[in-house]
Amino acid sequence: MRTPKKGSKVTTDPKETIKKIPTPRMVKLNSGEQLVAIEMVQDNSNFIRLEEPYIIQLHPYDLLGDYMMEEKMTIKPWLFKAKDKVISIHKSNILCFAVPTDDIAEYYMNIRTGKLRQSAEEVKKHRAAAFGKLLDQLGDVEYDETQDYLMGKKTVH
Repeated sequence: MRTPKKGSKVTTDPKETIKKIPTPRMVKLNSGEQLVAIEMVQDNSNFIRLEEPYIIQLHPYDLLGDYMMEEKMTIKPWLFKAKDKVISIHKSNILCFAVPTDDIAEYYMNIRTGKLRQSAEEVKKHRAAAFGKLLDQLGDVEYDETQDYLMGKKTVH
């Protein structure tokens, strides 16, 4: 039996080789979705296998009103709460592949390994700060109405 190359896995059938590319790859689907994942290719297969695919979403961020817009990016699991770590996609659903920039590849690998997870205390602080900013943007009347609603003094139907 032949020995597998680094980053490859050889099955029992010498004709069937699954090649795992250990660096993250960007995948653009026909639907417009943009994914980042570890790609696995099997000879003579119509499917590409993606290990722990994450979707990249861009969100416009209003920086200075009508004068300047910026895009913020989020990366989250493509299939939320899926038990499967490897997802198969038919090749006809893939528009193209690309090598991500170093910062995206590093960010993706850190998310997969759990290096970027926030503690519950950090999440609480972040949410409190975001809520404080939101309340600061409200006018006096809106602020009072919001406070009444949050305290259960007022209901919205």
